[in-house]
Amino acid sequence: MSLYSCTRVVISLSLVIITTISGCLTENRSNSSHIGEDSSLTKIIVDDEYTSSTPGWGVTRFNSIQEAIEKSMDNSTIFVHSGVYREKIVIEKRITLIGEDANTTIISGEGSSEDVILVTDKGRVVLKGFTIRDSGYKGEYPYNEAGIDIKSDHNIICDNIFINNTCGIYTMYSDHNIICRNKFVNNTQYGAYLYTSSDNDIIENNIFYHNKYALRIKGSAYNNVSKNIFLNNTHGLYLCCGSHDNIIFCNIFKNNEEWDALDSFNNKYDNGSCGNFWYVFHTPEQGAYDENGDGLVDSVFNIEGGGNVDNYPLSHPPTIDNPFYKEFKREIEKL
Repeated sequence: MSLYSCTRVVISLSLVIITTISGCLTENRSNSSHIGEDSSLTKIIVDDEYTSSTPGWGVTRFNSIQEAIEKSMDNSTIFVHSGVYREKIVIEKRITLIGEDANTTIISGEGSSEDVILVTDKGRVVLKGFTIRDSGYKGEYPYNEAGIDIKSDHNIICDNIFINNTCGIYTMYSDHNIICRNKFVNNTQYGAYLYTSSDNDIIENNIFYHNKYALRIKGSAYNNVSKNIFLNNTHGLYLCCGSHDNIIFCNIFKNNEEWDALDSFNNKYDNGSCGNFWYVFHTPEQGAYDENGDGLVDSVFNIEGGGNVDNYPLSHPPTIDNPFYKEFKREIEKL
């Protein structure tokens, strides 16, 4: 089985799990204060409208995400109703956090905390359905004050919005993560930053829009970057500092100011049959001919920074599976 097929299987299974969890937990707010008689079916729910008079208060009902995490068992699932939760969250156990709606379930660092969410080396998280915004900023390299700072393996971060952070997602010594179907907007340094030995991660179906750097991979290997949109960032994709054997394919690169991709190391920009869509290289006027109409440009595309090439550049944008795509559809499809 090809690397692309394997990653599609992994991410599909993961999304099925997330979708199932989300469907099982969704309930009307009017019924959410009632605890079932069977304690094994009791859900842990956070709502900023809950008070000490709410049935189940402090046991299965909370108005703080951090308190719900601290009082829950390993492998618990916590459902968070829409609201603005102004708190710094530290996760040191296995937890699934499901937000009611990414547009209205907001975790804000208010610019005063370093990270909005920190997953320590003892933590593991499934995170779905949140806006995570306003991380702190110390102004020091490597600009790792993040919406979510991950220091463990096998996390799943999907269907979220990362906005107005110093860095949307930051990982360090963190392997086998799935980062999918998110939106990264207006992050002042990085949309996502895989920093130092963050290996074997899947970065798929995300939208990177108007960040200083969309995605940086530093000193990390064997990551799969596919079906993402890099649109209107100052810098697009940046691989540096010994990053190697990463595979980048089926992405859309358009209108990134300084570069679409910069890379001087040993990485691949196609999977052997499919490359990427480069807005600067997709028409005959740009020297990009598709004589047989198979959707592939007949010549290679050179990656800035070194000798890497995309052997199979695309003449049309690939399909992107992202819940926020409609916001960018007109801009992407206007060729």
